Amino acid sequence: MHFSFRQRYWVWLGLLLSQCLAVGCQRRTRDETEQITKRLNQKSLQTDSLRQGMRYLAQTTPLNRANLSSEVRILLNAWLKTSNATKTTYAASNLLSALDPKALKLVGCDSAAATQFCPTDVDYLFECMLMKRLSDWIVRGPVHDRVFQSSLSAKMSSLEAAEASKLEQAYKLFDWTIRNIILSGHESSQMQVKSSDPRLPLVENGVGYAYLPWESTFFCGGDFIVRGRVFSALARQQGIDSCWLSVGAQAGQPGELWAMGVLVGNRILLLDPKLGLPILDPDKDAWATVQDATTNARILRRLSLPQYAYPFDSSSIRNVQILIDAVPFAASQRAALLQTSLLGEERMTVAVDLQSLADRLGKEAPNAVVSLWHVPLLAQLYAEDKREKLSQITEFTMRYMAEHAIWLLDNPVSTGRILHLGGQFENSLEQTGALKTYINARVDDESLRRLAYNPDVQKAMGLFRSDQETKEQFDARVRQVQFLFGRSKFDVAFLLAQLHYDRGDYESTVYWLKERVLSDRRAVQWHAAGWYLLGRALTQLGKYDEAQEALTLPATEQAGSQPGYAVNPQDAGNRLRLRYLRKLIAPEQSESPSKESLDSAAHEESD
Repeated sequence: MHFSFRQRYWVWLGLLLSQCLAVGCQRRTRDETEQITKRLNQKSLQTDSLRQGMRYLAQTTPLNRANLSSEVRILLNAWLKTSNATKTTYAASNLLSALDPKALKLVGCDSAAATQFCPTDVDYLFECMLMKRLSDWIVRGPVHDRVFQSSLSAKMSSLEAAEASKLEQAYKLFDWTIRNIILSGHESSQMQVKSSDPRLPLVENGVGYAYLPWESTFFCGGDFIVRGRVFSALARQQGIDSCWLSVGAQAGQPGELWAMGVLVGNRILLLDPKLGLPILDPDKDAWATVQDATTNARILRRLSLPQYAYPFDSSSIRNVQILIDAVPFAASQRAALLQTSLLGEERMTVAVDLQSLADRLGKEAPNAVVSLWHVPLLAQLYAEDKREKLSQITEFTMRYMAEHAIWLLDNPVSTGRILHLGGQFENSLEQTGALKTYINARVDDESLRRLAYNPDVQKAMGLFRSDQETKEQFDARVRQVQFLFGRSKFDVAFLLAQLHYDRGDYESTVYWLKERVLSDRRAVQWHAAGWYLLGRALTQLGKYDEAQEALTLPATEQAGSQPGYAVNPQDAGNRLRLRYLRKLIAPEQSESPSKESLDSAAHEESD
């Protein structure tokens, strides 16, 4: 075919244009590919930082926390720099404005939109992960409390299925807390003493904030405020709303802490972490609500005993403040963003929508003021101050380590406690369980004595002298191990009793308490809690006479106290539990004819 010049021109031009277009398309495609690849690489880097940070967090324990926390924080900050803040709906809450601005700045929360994770944030995330693991296995187990089973069932029967399940879970978590977080002997923990809601300035070992909830859980004890905060932390991980209630002050001012509440079935049900009991309506044998307590004077009056006067009555709780137990970080944008980015086994509750929670709680107590509680922030400030103090060798450090070294140094007791809190009771193919680990922590007295000079015993217990270590340094380390294992025999005996109770093996609980804890004066630090746990185990076994005796045996005569009664912070709760136990034994005759029972019955009749 013959083409004219003009025709050939247009063909060449078309070919040239098509080539140019092809080159342009290729260049544009390559540019777009590079941009997409860059975005994917950035997203991969971002995701890798988050996943790696969460893997480190999952490996964190109280023993390695100092080493891993900084790694977690670096990785989370790397993730946060490239995160898309629009991924989550977030609105700052004005409830934060009630807290001290300078204090908020110290924990990195002076701005809700701050883009840096702080050491206090990582401590909180570690606590959330611990509480998630712990609460998961607690709620899967049965209710371990025969005394309150009927009142619990009665309340559950009036609720829809989902709310009834929430109530049952709340009680399991509360009961575990009371059994495992031993009430300290601080004066303000006594039943008849009112306790002011803590505020700045911080004081050493201040009530309510000397320990973070995870520390109290690991150390097995704390004052009544920290004890209640452990329950709050567990409940939050199971989607259960809780709060603290203070009374007797104007809005924004510190009042006196009265009780705790859980929001179930559109009502705030009452719990008392000091007594270790739910607050019941004596006329209905069911859990009392805030509204019930303000309108029925008998509810709080029936919490008094001949030995102990309950410090609140229906007239003194009318001016109620509802306090939300949440650290400032939980209300931040970075917490909300992290919450939406957690996947699979990483999932846990780290963020709190303060306004939504305040609205839910406020509906059930319309006349109450809802506030963000100061104590969680105070506890974080105290923890940071304590971290600084422990970095130096001082008298404070020596006292602290003397009390807590058994939990913070690598040994079978601390390892067993970690496994226990994780619900790993029995041995598996991968590792030894808490039960066996606790047993291995018990070293006989003769072996401990020979540890000082016998190389074979030292080797058997993993003690080796390094080339760089002097004899004096090695001997000092041997003495430290002797002290730890000498004390741990009694610590671990009580922990074994608790573990068997958690497993539902009440006979073994009784054995360890009677034969290894309560019969040995060297375990005196566990005696008050041991009598309580013994009474609980005997009740579960139906041995009611022995249970009644156990719940009153801690009473001892002591200078300055009423003859026959102990200055034991759990004593009032024990004696009230005894009253409910007697109703379980003989509902129509709630008191037996002992002197104490007659006194108690007379006191009740005065209601």
